[in-house]
Amino acid sequence: MDAEELLEKYAAGQRKFHSANLQGVDLTSKDLSEIDLYKGNLNGADLSEATLTKANLWEASLSRASLRCTNLMWMQGGSINLSWADLSGSDLSYANLKAANLTKADLTKANFTQVELTGVNFQGANLHKAILRGVSLEKCNLSGMNLAEANLVGVYRDKPISKTPV
Repeated sequence: MDAEELLEKYAAGQRKFHSANLQGVDLTSKDLSEIDLYKGNLNGADLSEATLTKANLWEASLSRASLRCTNLMWMQGGSINLSWADLSGSDLSYANLKAANLTKADLTKANFTQVELTGVNFQGANLHKAILRGVSLEKCNLSGMNLAEANLVGVYRDKPISKTPV
């Protein structure tokens, strides 16, 4: 399926595109809110500045995709493959990325406020100046990741830090 066919079907009201092959498509700046791309292949796709709020990207593959400054708020992306993807400046607030693969991903200035990150592979990922407010890094692979100047307020690894004095 190419970008034009996807956009025509989406404009006509279709939202389910399970296992769609959209490898390398250009969807820059498109509004695809609530799209369902479960198990879709979007490797190498350009989704820069797109709107994917409440999208279902569960088990989708977006390896080497460009998602710069993309709105991914409330996105469901458990077990998603975002290895080597560029998510710099993207908003992933309240998304579910449980067990996602973010190996070598560029997450510079990305917003991860209240994101489900249990079991995420961050190996070698760049989170320079990223916002990770209130997230759990439980069972995450954090080896080689860059957290320089990241906002880590309320971040915890194994269990939440008690806010009441002991």
